[in-house]
Amino acid sequence: MDYADEHPEAETIGVDLSPIQPNYGPVNCIFEVDDREREWTWTEPFNFVFARNMIGCFSKWEGVVEQAYDNLEPGGYFEIHDGVYPILCDDGTIKADSPIAKWSRLILEACDKVGRSVTVTHRFPAPHAGGRLRGRDRHQVQVPAVRLAQGP
Repeated sequence: MDYADEHPEAETIGVDLSPIQPNYGPVNCIFEVDDREREWTWTEPFNFVFARNMIGCFSKWEGVVEQAYDNLEPGGYFEIHDGVYPILCDDGTIKADSPIAKWSRLILEACDKVGRSVTVTHRFPAPHAGGRLRGRDRHQVQVPAVRLAQGP
């Protein structure tokens, strides 16, 4: 809804597996219930596909990424914002026995047990994203790493 508010000229489609989205919002924003792991059924290509906080949602990320790229118009963008597991710390302040480190390990274990890896972001650069997509004519793949502060 934020994107639709910021870009009133765009037709914005939000997709979720469940009908949990509000029934209010910008007139240029609609929500559809759909499963992104299944074949995409839209008939027109997109100029922008965005995914956020989706790790752990798909058993086969490679297929989701490929469908996103296959459904882009020339010059379109596919943008993913997601975290990295296990949680990392570049200054040593997260100790192995800390509650957040334990939580991170438990998330890894649980997601692995149900076949929904949360370590997929480590593999985006190659071979799953960049390695398989860089060779396509119209796609330039960039995978920037951004450090985000979490907590005080």
